[in-house]
Amino acid sequence: MRQQLPGLENLTVANLKEWAADLGTLGIRDPNVVQLGLAQGIIINTLGGEFWAKECTSFGNKQPFFVKKSDVRILHLAHALWCLRESRGFPEFLKKNDKNDFESTYFEAVAAYMFQKQSRDIELVIPSQVRGADFDIKVEGFCAHETLCVEVKARRSIFRTAPMALNFLKKLRTQLPQDEKGAVFCKISIDEGAIEQEEIISVTRRFLSDTARISFIVYCWDMASIDNAIALAYLAIDRNGEMGPLFGSSGQPVTPRFMIDLGLLNSTNTN
Repeated sequence: MRQQLPGLENLTVANLKEWAADLGTLGIRDPNVVQLGLAQGIIINTLGGEFWAKECTSFGNKQPFFVKKSDVRILHLAHALWCLRESRGFPEFLKKNDKNDFESTYFEAVAAYMFQKQSRDIELVIPSQVRGADFDIKVEGFCAHETLCVEVKARRSIFRTAPMALNFLKKLRTQLPQDEKGAVFCKISIDEGAIEQEEIISVTRRFLSDTARISFIVYCWDMASIDNAIALAYLAIDRNGEMGPLFGSSGQPVTPRFMIDLGLLNSTNTN
């Protein structure tokens, strides 16, 4: 087995093949075990060995976000990192946030690769702490938008009332520029006690009618109730209401892109 220092330069299909061959030499050929091993290799070469040991191994003291759906979370994270590895701003993105509170960073990566699939190009933006320029992703050539500034949020508590949702949205407005088109990608919880979808649509339309900075909002959630799957669903809303499938199909378990690129799995859903 060839020794490599961790680094982004290792994220190549050739290295994936070598890692898979090394696993085969050890007698590991089950596709589910192989893809988990490759996912861990991707995470080591992006987020580092210390992060991997803490969050991706059975002996690590995981933060709450990685305790639930641990193995499939690792696969989904590695899928996102693999998809984004050549994007502008990716090395800086890996360093910018607190790795001990990783949920928001995880959903920034999720949002970025979802926009990436449907766009000409994306850039991962480093926060500037400047009002109107503190967003997360710059998207080029998405739908009818030549450029689009995207703010990403991972909300952990549910929206219990429409005013609660409206106040949350109002706080996002100043993070986006006045003279460019903007969008918000928001991970939400839909547990018991949350307001109904019709109310979310209504309050979002009301918010969008009062601002020129934001063209649409995407709400995203994991609809898989089982522990061994992540199936992201989303609802995109503009001033006219529900927008339809901006990112293609949703609600199906994700097929890791690195396994498809390696030729070990067929493409079914990479949302």
